Amino acid sequence: MIDIAKDIGVTAKVVSEWVRRYQKKGVETLLKSYTKYSADYKMNVLNYMRETGTSSIDTAALFNISSPGMIRN
Repeated sequence: MIDIAKDIGVTAKVVSEWVRRYQKKGVETLLKSYTKYSADYKMNVLNYMRETGTSSIDTAALFNISSPGMIRN
């Protein structure tokens, strides 16, 4: 998994999360879709990131957010 992560420019943890999501929910969980997030959800994501110290990339994968940049913004 580490080689795959390096090849696509993400951490091994992100790839592991993608695999876990695929195994639990199938390919649909990996497809891009537009989602409007509530203010509470956004705050929960930011609080999780602050409390755990996870990167925006890892947090996006954990919360099924399509782009880590959305979290940084």
